[in-house]
Amino acid sequence: DDNNNAKKKKKTKKWDARTIMIDPECIRGCEEISPEWYDDWAKIPLEQMFADDSLWLTMLLTSAEKGEHLKFDGWFHFNSGGAEVNSVMHYHIAVRQ
Repeated sequence: DDNNNAKKKKKTKKWDARTIMIDPECIRGCEEISPEWYDDWAKIPLEQMFADDSLWLTMLLTSAEKGEHLKFDGWFHFNSGGAEVNSVMHYHIAVRQ
């Protein structure tokens, strides 16, 4: 039985491609954002978004465009000044396997 449990633990999860349908009428904004739909992600106005979005979102969308599955952890240290400054002092993005 211990041998069977060890085999189960060694199995890795396999990812499969899926299409996700999103109804734009069901997407809601909040005080900080008003969601918009873009057919071409290169036209997303990253300069109008939080400064870290241009770093991680482009990585994610590029990998999805290639049909790849991407997992990552990101740490972002923003410059002082809040939304008026909206700039990243330094960051680290670790891609997980």
